[in-house]
Amino acid sequence: QHVQVHSILTMPDRDALVDAGEQLRKLGLAMSRCKLDRMNIRLVLAAETVPLESERCWRLALVIYELVTNAVRHACFDGRDGEIKMELMRAGSWVNCRVTDNGSGLERIKLGRGLRIVGELASSLGGRIDRTSGTIRNSFSLDFPLTKREQRANRAVAGRRPRAYRRSKPLPAPLRLPVAGERVEAIAVRQDL
Repeated sequence: QHVQVHSILTMPDRDALVDAGEQLRKLGLAMSRCKLDRMNIRLVLAAETVPLESERCWRLALVIYELVTNAVRHACFDGRDGEIKMELMRAGSWVNCRVTDNGSGLERIKLGRGLRIVGELASSLGGRIDRTSGTIRNSFSLDFPLTKREQRANRAVAGRRPRAYRRSKPLPAPLRLPVAGERVEAIAVRQDL
């Protein structure tokens, strides 16, 4: 199972478009089989079809892998069954990816090597990472813009949806206000957006 996780996280060698939702599904399944199942941590995925350039999809998968690994390492589930949720959605010309766990977080997480890597990967995608923590939940949210090529591919995907599911206008980037007691901090912000 470790081999499968590593093969998914191997840098692609072609310039193709890849469905990020499907890649995250494969990554989540491999991570669950490899480690999470025997730790009684359930991994849940809610993902739209989001075509991304292969290298950018690879970077996204690296971010998600690191955030899930970080949650497994540092979340305190306090006797509860652990659950980590990965979400991937498109909002107009932006992508939002969120990793949330049901463990209580530390009030202050040190910016270690893993979070520095996540911040650098987010910057390389032209985006940013935000962290929200509280007594019953931790959440990391990655927002980044689609390239022109990805926007065209995503419009084509949206055009193939049944009419009942089409949106007439792009939605604004998702905004979630912190719940009382939660702390929000930015991990990496790109200034030239």
